Amino acid sequence: MDDEDLIALIRYTKKKEFEKLVERQNVSEETLGHIKETHRMRRALCKKMEQTDNVSELVELAKQITNLEYVQQQLWGFSEDCSYHHWFNVPKCTCPKADNKEAMGSPQQIISHDCPIHFSEIVRKECDKIENGE
Repeated sequence: MDDEDLIALIRYTKKKEFEKLVERQNVSEETLGHIKETHRMRRALCKKMEQTDNVSELVELAKQITNLEYVQQQLWGFSEDCSYHHWFNVPKCTCPKADNKEAMGSPQQIISHDCPIHFSEIVRKECDKIENGE
């Protein structure tokens, strides 16, 4: 199987899983349209994140993505639960992807100390004080 065949198989499998989820959750065509719109909005927010290094802007855009994930959970008919959010899968986030994906569904979050989005300035300052013996 070459790479193109493998990619086609993965897309087909994901499409079938998506179709099963739509059916299982009894999602209407109208709701499905809203879900697709939230994904377009997420891509636009991610693009904005890619275009800035301003920490305040990055944090605000990440909050907007979190809000979108709550909306997506509502639209799919799931309970709102931030432990299932892909908060670590945004531009400029340096938090460990594989570890956080594995921890999904639990309250555990693994935050990288150099993440400009999830490791706040306040925490950085407190850590600096401890490291400097203040």
